[in-house]
Amino acid sequence: MKHLKVTVAIILVLILSLAGMPLAASSAAQKKVATPTASKSSGTYSSSIKVKLSCKTSGATIRYTTNGKAPTKQSKKYTGAITISKNKTLRYKAYKTGYSPSSAGKRNYKIRAKIPVANKKSGTYIGNISVTLTSKTKGAKIYYTTDGSTPNKNSKKVSSGGKVTIKKTCDLKVKTYASGYTASKVKTYKYKVEQPSVEDIKITSVYYTNNPNGTRKYCDINYRIDFKNCLNSNIDITEDLWTTDFVYNDGNHVFSKTRTVFGPGVMAGKTRVYCINYGSDDNYMSTKYKISCLGKSATTSLAFRAGSFEPGGSYNTD
Repeated sequence: MKHLKVTVAIILVLILSLAGMPLAASSAAQKKVATPTASKSSGTYSSSIKVKLSCKTSGATIRYTTNGKAPTKQSKKYTGAITISKNKTLRYKAYKTGYSPSSAGKRNYKIRAKIPVANKKSGTYIGNISVTLTSKTKGAKIYYTTDGSTPNKNSKKVSSGGKVTIKKTCDLKVKTYASGYTASKVKTYKYKVEQPSVEDIKITSVYYTNNPNGTRKYCDINYRIDFKNCLNSNIDITEDLWTTDFVYNDGNHVFSKTRTVFGPGVMAGKTRVYCINYGSDDNYMSTKYKISCLGKSATTSLAFRAGSFEPGGSYNTD
């Protein structure tokens, strides 16, 4: 009878095992580790993030990967916050001796490239401007448009630190792309560009007189410039004097040069030249003025004979 009870018990254990039912004696070994949780949800972030993993099963070890592969017991062990600085898929799983491994967790993180920065603020500028574009994202390529469209990978591009020349009023739209990152948001700079022009140059008068010290005579050549969208500091005046005996040939014939600004858009100047042989119709002088402003220029010339002026006389050459 005793042997019969033992035999029945063995048969019962075999039946339960074949049926897949847990045995009371081994129920503790079949417990499953809780699925770990991540401190950051899947999503797109504007900068690098730190992700913390935790598991409610005391004593469990968390293993994780960031290369897209499923984690195993041989994967990297979690010991502290994980820094995500590029687009990554974080997968993780917990293990504990005597327990079944947890279910795997997964988070998809996207990190945006840094928005490009222009060294010229939106605003009004005179003449062509050179705009330098930079991005703090390593390996960044900055794509841009000036026709109002949104930049994409088919648009023109420069590397970080590259320059874009703006020649007319436009919206400069910029966007950063970089390997391993999600493209940045679009940034728009509004530039109003006014091109300079020299509209008119006039030799307003030539004035012949005696030098106050009585030793030399001189001519004052006066001129006036009308210009648009040109700052005084950007104006360049070139004078080309061509003379015969009309001036002293001692290397010091030009006495002085002066310039005066009369409000926006107008400049006047005077060149004083020492004169000799006054009264001779054969002696003459010519001068050419080239006025330039940021690459725009205009030219005017004047020629006159020494004998054509009376002392103290003023002559308009317009």
